Amino acid sequence: MNLLLGLITSGVVGTMIFVILLIIRPITEGLFSKAWHYYSLLVPLIFLLGGTLLAGRLMNQWQYLSVERNGVMPSINEAVSQSQNHIAIPFNPIFAEPVEAVPITASHHLSAAQQFWEYIINAAPYIAFCWALGTVLFMGMSIKKYLKYRCLVLSQAQRYPDIDCQIPVVISPVAHTPMLIGIIKPTIVLPHIQLEDEELNMILDHELVHYKRKDILYKIIGFIANAVHWYNPVVYALNRQLNILCELSCDEKVALKMDAEDRKFYGETILQVLHYSTEQKYLVDNFMFATNLCNSKKISRGG
Repeated sequence: MNLLLGLITSGVVGTMIFVILLIIRPITEGLFSKAWHYYSLLVPLIFLLGGTLLAGRLMNQWQYLSVERNGVMPSINEAVSQSQNHIAIPFNPIFAEPVEAVPITASHHLSAAQQFWEYIINAAPYIAFCWALGTVLFMGMSIKKYLKYRCLVLSQAQRYPDIDCQIPVVISPVAHTPMLIGIIKPTIVLPHIQLEDEELNMILDHELVHYKRKDILYKIIGFIANAVHWYNPVVYALNRQLNILCELSCDEKVALKMDAEDRKFYGETILQVLHYSTEQKYLVDNFMFATNLCNSKKISRGG
């Protein structure tokens, strides 16, 4: 029962924080960068994954210490010393006076709220089972989908020739967009399209930003929150925003060191890759172990 209450509380608090972030987005967009908006989503994610319970326990502990300092509540030593000054009198049921049976009247009936709470307590094991089943199914289906796509992409991949990069770079005819895939052995996967040297360097810069920022780990946190709160549609919207802002903040960081002409060329490169990706039949959603160059661009453009 405590687990269900904690789950509901975490979901409500995390949802409220995310909704507040969306409401103030028109104001914060003019004040903060895309990276700030991207990392600000970590706050509702933390509360969704147990931060609410931790904050509640810390608050209770702080209140207890405050009351104890003010002398309102006796300390543990005082309570023990007071208990030693009293003599415990054993209860003898033989000399106890009989208690008359009290007839049940209307005043003893449970209220509607109490009856509802009783139903919730009785149904708690079944609710917990449904929640656990949904979480397992969500994680299992998502991981299976990712592994299938990863195997499909890498099975036909070849090492990109004559390229110097700190992580492996491969080219795959199945890949619909440049992506960073994998967490243990991250690999940059490029689609089978003709790229100029400058276009290639810009794409690699983009994917290396994902690699250095550990964006895949961030997306895994969002995936776990989505799996735990699979019944909450707001958490799906949160992950959608996480994917969009992940790409936009990465573009922002890459473009910081560019002049106006290079930024224009960078935008044209993205559009070229986007045009290629829309023609492929292997279009997939963002995975927790991959970052896609163009998938979120399609979303942000209403595609």
